[in-house]
Amino acid sequence: MVGHDVNIYGLEIRQVDVQNLIVDGRKVIAVKGELANVSAQVRKIPWLRFGLRSGDNAEVYHWMLDTEVRPLKPGESTSFVTRLASPPEAAANMEIRFARADEIGSNASP
Repeated sequence: MVGHDVNIYGLEIRQVDVQNLIVDGRKVIAVKGELANVSAQVRKIPWLRFGLRSGDNAEVYHWMLDTEVRPLKPGESTSFVTRLASPPEAAANMEIRFARADEIGSNASP
């Protein structure tokens, strides 16, 4: 399927809102969004992986989120929220995706 997006999860990450805040004098990144089941089957929600990238696209930090959501029925959606205090100064962009099984439990920066 060269040239085509393939959604192996049957899920979409939608309506992402990233806010840069100051809380108690510290920088905080707050991220909220929606997870939607776009398949015709009940789907478990995998962990989410958030990666911060520098201006030259090098990953400078990442973290995981277990949404702890029950499986979603077809057409159903749920929301997620996460925060990161004191993000690296080099962070310029964010990537959000579903975590691979071999990444879960690892929260170390590259």
